[in-house]
Amino acid sequence: MRLGCSMLGYQFVGWPFWQILESIAELGYEGTEIDFGINPFDAEMRPGAKYLLQEEKKLKKYLKRLRLELPSLCIMSRWSGTEEWIEEVKQTLRDVVELSRRFGIGTIVVVAGPPAPGMSEEAIWKQVIENLTWASEYTGKHGIKLAMEVVTTWPIDNMATFMKAKKTIGENFYANIDPSNYFQSGDDPIEAVKALKEHIVSVHVKDAKQFEKKDDNVPAARGYSAMGEGDIDFILFLRTLKEVGYDGWLHAEYEGFFGGYNPDPVKGSRDTIEYIAPILKSL
Repeated sequence: MRLGCSMLGYQFVGWPFWQILESIAELGYEGTEIDFGINPFDAEMRPGAKYLLQEEKKLKKYLKRLRLELPSLCIMSRWSGTEEWIEEVKQTLRDVVELSRRFGIGTIVVVAGPPAPGMSEEAIWKQVIENLTWASEYTGKHGIKLAMEVVTTWPIDNMATFMKAKKTIGENFYANIDPSNYFQSGDDPIEAVKALKEHIVSVHVKDAKQFEKKDDNVPAARGYSAMGEGDIDFILFLRTLKEVGYDGWLHAEYEGFFGGYNPDPVKGSRDTIEYIAPILKSL
């Protein structure tokens, strides 16, 4: 397994794109994953895929100089909403697929996105599945795997909803395992790896923990935490990935801006590689 770093944490707090590449390489990561999206992330997800298609030569030059690989791309958009919204999301995917083709990228990670406003739960599920089926077929035609990252409170948020979606969507619908997201949805990340082992094509590395109860009548909240300070056993998690035959990329995905523990993406990315790299060497 090899260590890469998602750009999400940097992009969200407004770092310049080319400076992000420099920082990730300086920290010792071997690869990176670029995030693209539409509101509420759009302003933070610059540059867009169209821009990078225009700057293809410059991006290839940067990656070569920094010795960074680009194994996957990620789209942070929701797949339910108005016709105009969905067409915009689909166009984002088309652009990201074209970028993937030019750079030889074999995986695009997606999320179901937050529920669209003003729609019933049943209508949202139906629309998400219809649109992700289209996305699966479109990426498949270009030899690219579509990988779903579950996110708590969103339509596809755990093992059960992933498998329910896959049953309908079909073959080109894989799993991006993010242990922190499974943990927050109530699943055991280790059991998620075992259950979904045949479908895993990419992995994000992020910690989470269960906070102390503030009210006996309310379940304890779960949320993101700094790497190594949460409840996820990463030694067991990485060992289990190895045991099920996963030998792909692990992308650090820092979200201190959501967890409230530290908004600095450099510190978060450094903490992750310093914590995870020794574990990988010991396996």
